[in-house]
Amino acid sequence: MKLSKYKKGFTLLEMMVAAAILVISITALLASIINSYFLNEASNNKAIAANDAQYVLEQLKNMTYDEITSCSACCAAYDFSNLPDECIEVESTENGNVKEVITDVSWTERERQRNLAITTRFAW
Repeated sequence: MKLSKYKKGFTLLEMMVAAAILVISITALLASIINSYFLNEASNNKAIAANDAQYVLEQLKNMTYDEITSCSACCAAYDFSNLPDECIEVESTENGNVKEVITDVSWTERERQRNLAITTRFAW
């Protein structure tokens, strides 16, 4: 049997290098997919919190000026369960004939406390 001067095929080293490059590429792709999932979840939760805060502000808009008061420690009047451990607090400060109302929505996301605050003003 005669050995050819020009061998065809890949060596074991070339195959190992190709496999290593493939593993690194797949790992990077999976990491970016997982990161995108977490960013999507955080963005969705923030949109839900903004909607809940906007709902509370709309409810305050239907009240008279004197009825708008602060409500802390998870207002019972605004008992939402759209987010895990969701709590809505309303802080009202009066300056002359203008009330500044801060609606703070807090929730738990991946074992971390998150919050979103929306501020508006009411005048009489």
